[in-house]
Amino acid sequence: GRGECAASRRHPRWNRKIEGTMKRNATTIATVLLVLLVAFFQAGKAYDDYYDDYGGEGGGPKKIVGVVDLDEITFDKIVDGSHNVLVSFVDGDNKSNDDEEEDEEEGSTESDEDSSTDFSTELETVAEKFGKHSGIILARVDAADAFDITEKLEVNSYPTLMLFQKGEKKPEKYDGEMNADKIEAFLGSKVGFPAVVEELEDIVKKFKADPSSRQDILKEAKAVVEELDEEKKNLGEYYLKVMEKVIKKGNDHVTNEAKRLSLIIEKGSALKEKLAEMKQRLDILRSFHKDEL
Repeated sequence: GRGECAASRRHPRWNRKIEGTMKRNATTIATVLLVLLVAFFQAGKAYDDYYDDYGGEGGGPKKIVGVVDLDEITFDKIVDGSHNVLVSFVDGDNKSNDDEEEDEEEGSTESDEDSSTDFSTELETVAEKFGKHSGIILARVDAADAFDITEKLEVNSYPTLMLFQKGEKKPEKYDGEMNADKIEAFLGSKVGFPAVVEELEDIVKKFKADPSSRQDILKEAKAVVEELDEEKKNLGEYYLKVMEKVIKKGNDHVTNEAKRLSLIIEKGSALKEKLAEMKQRLDILRSFHKDEL
């Protein structure tokens, strides 16, 4: 009887001791979980900040396919005079100094993503056309990563574009508007426009270089077009049409037709589908540029 009474008296105390230990353990576990949750949140925020600064929409220049990012170490390895390089010097957020001043004066609340001053959008468009061009390398330098280079080249505003031509020591500064069409026209005048149909690129070069053999070259082009898939064949047919017109009317046909299409495109008077087709035709005409005919 005594044993039972003693055991029954000890049980409540033992139970309270167990309950106290469990409460302390629960508090400890809750504290650890809270610390882990805070650490996880801070790590996520740090990643977001890093992404914004070095590749996200909120900060430094995002990666662009077809454009090589250079710094003070890699600059001389690419810009070494062995090939043509167009270098875009940017300030990190790709927005020009002049545009930032205009925004401040006008009190603009337009976001960088929607703003027409976002140079990275223009550069991305240029890269879509010239990124694969064998005659030019598109490069970009963030001023924050290349202070010595920007100081040496006297780059004082952003974006600044410089063309380093093969074999030339002094770069040519681009002074035109910072939009894709103007930059593409500048590059096209220096290194030629990329072929819309690659299979016809060499034939176009021969057509421009040898006026006396253009009829034979036209026949060669027709044979190539016959072997193209349906999508390229439609474009190839336009190449043939341009060749026939040049043979019949002379080199001025290319310039006149390019001006006509450019006016229609600028006015935006054609249907969206037709505008896309006209832009392709304009690119084809540019590959037959008069200066090279």
